Amino acid sequence: MATKALDTMTDTDGVLITAHTPDKGFGTPWVTVGGVFDGIYSNVLRAAQNSFAVWDLYCTADVVFDNFEYFADVTRPNDGTTSAHAGLNFRHNGIQKSSSTNALSFVWERNTGDPDTVNLIIREWLGVGISNQVFQTAYPWARAVGKRMGVLVSGQSITPYLEDLGGGNRVTFAPVTAVNDFNDASHQRFGLWCQVSSVDNQYFDNLTVKDWAPGGGTPIPTMFLGRRYTSADVWRFGVGESDGAGPEGSPVGDTITFLAKSDRFAPAGAGGEAIFTQFWIALTYDMTVTLRFTPIVDGIVYDGTGTNPDLRQTLALTGTPGVRKTERYEFALYLPYDDGTDPDALRTDLRGTWFQLVIDNMTVLGAGDLIIEQPEIEFEIVRESEAAQ
Repeated sequence: MATKALDTMTDTDGVLITAHTPDKGFGTPWVTVGGVFDGIYSNVLRAAQNSFAVWDLYCTADVVFDNFEYFADVTRPNDGTTSAHAGLNFRHNGIQKSSSTNALSFVWERNTGDPDTVNLIIREWLGVGISNQVFQTAYPWARAVGKRMGVLVSGQSITPYLEDLGGGNRVTFAPVTAVNDFNDASHQRFGLWCQVSSVDNQYFDNLTVKDWAPGGGTPIPTMFLGRRYTSADVWRFGVGESDGAGPEGSPVGDTITFLAKSDRFAPAGAGGEAIFTQFWIALTYDMTVTLRFTPIVDGIVYDGTGTNPDLRQTLALTGTPGVRKTERYEFALYLPYDDGTDPDALRTDLRGTWFQLVIDNMTVLGAGDLIIEQPEIEFEIVRESEAAQ
């Protein structure tokens, strides 16, 4: 996914955001509307300590209006003010707050019942009025803690997510459908929203807009669904429970493994050739298990056996039974080249006709569920087959 716009807030301490130049794509300067703001300190944008600060920040350059990912690192203030909320602005029409302003926002709002939880909202700005779709209530987010807030946007579909500050451990929420269709060339601005009656600061950093194809790439045909229930036991037809001491007297410690293999996928056709650069996988789980991913290209299993390079990658999941979460992971695909002095001196992408992905478990399946959704592959066609031309 190509980065369309980026601002790491790298600047001299005390520089106002209106005098700051973004790294890429957002244009110069940023525009702020309403309230006051503090500036950039330690390469982070700081929202002012103020009795009541409200500000709308948006860029001056058109970036993109459809099929994008937008995220930023956001740190809550360290107080329990009930009016505090902040978040991302996107599909902004670049008009200062008035009856003509349109924008969408992904907002956290302090939960009045518990200052260390928040409500998560998709907000639509219709002039001076707003429309809210609250999709999570009392979500755990402690004061003075930062998270990465992000959205995947296609048409009127908005898929919000949260990650650790700086990225990682993504929690993806169910898509929200925007009521108003701001999906056009006049809504290509991005920014931030902040409101806080606070004695402490809020912080924002790493504003990023990327191209994004729905699903992240091209789906590999076939989906594997794996699922477990209630305990570390698996019910096997004609045997009863195993992998534990079941009431039917089944064997104790009879280890259960699984192997998921996608259909073969040839994006350039059966006689063509493509470069395979990375793949994505979405997992819904509440179990603890370590998974292993093995790529196969044109029948070559990259598992380290024989002369084949070992391109297997592992992923450790830590879940709590009964508390499901959905996360999306990205894995690079490349071949290391050994020049005789450095086994990883050069990297080249995998290249071939047919791609296949194998998933298995390296540790015992824990209690709970594991749902492996459709994997997706990013590729570049080098040569199409005659049938595909």
